[in-house]
Amino acid sequence: MIKGLAPITAFDLREKLTKLLSQWSSNFNPNKVRQTHAQCWKRVHEFSQEYWDLQLLFEIVGAVGSPITLDEATKSKTFGHFSCILMDVDLAKTLHLEVMVERESYAFLVKVNYENFFPFVMSAKLLDTTSCSAKGGI
Repeated sequence: MIKGLAPITAFDLREKLTKLLSQWSSNFNPNKVRQTHAQCWKRVHEFSQEYWDLQLLFEIVGAVGSPITLDEATKSKTFGHFSCILMDVDLAKTLHLEVMVERESYAFLVKVNYENFFPFVMSAKLLDTTSCSAKGGI
């Protein structure tokens, strides 16, 4: 054994996986499950490129959802009109159209646009998958 390296050890995942996975139900119907989360692209407008760092963008838009990744144009800063972030959004919560960015000496609002957004039936708290549209957004 090389000094400083720990030997490979085996461990059993069964206990952890049992806790993570839900129990099987013979009457499970996926059409009756309420969907409240969706992934959508968010455009952040009127936002200086000095903030187009992955960590900064994720912190800022993290207030309105869980950021997943940036689009290629935002990563490479080749298109400067808006940044685009793929987000996981809980549709049962309020969808914000603006985010307040606070700095040490001042604060400013950033507009957020949801791209390719599925219609959401707020009263039923589930996605309306019968009339999903790939165009438009909020």
